[in-house]
Amino acid sequence: MFDSDDPMSVVPRPCLSIRSHCSPRWTSLPDADAPAPKTETGLSDLFAEIRTTVGQEAQIVQAVFPNPALVLQVFLQRVFLQSVAELCITLLLFH
Repeated sequence: MFDSDDPMSVVPRPCLSIRSHCSPRWTSLPDADAPAPKTETGLSDLFAEIRTTVGQEAQIVQAVFPNPALVLQVFLQRVFLQSVAELCITLLLFH
C-alpha cells in the first residue's frame, strides 16, 4: 500500500539501460587527428528512450494522481540521476 500524498512512494523507477548507450566513437577520442564528433550517439539514443518513457509515464501519472506535477517532478529527477548522470559518469571515467 502507498500514500498517494507522498510522491516518493508512488514514482515508478525508470528502467533504462546505460550499457547499451556507449558509442564506439569514444574509442577514437584519443586520436588527435580524428575529427571531433558533433554528437554522442549513445547520449542521443538515451534521450530518445527517455522521451518515450516519460511520455508514457506522464499519461499514466496524470490519469491516476491528484497532483501529477509533483509526481512527474520526482520521476524526472530519478530519471536524470539514474540514467543520464550515470551514463555521463561512465563515459567520462571509462572512455
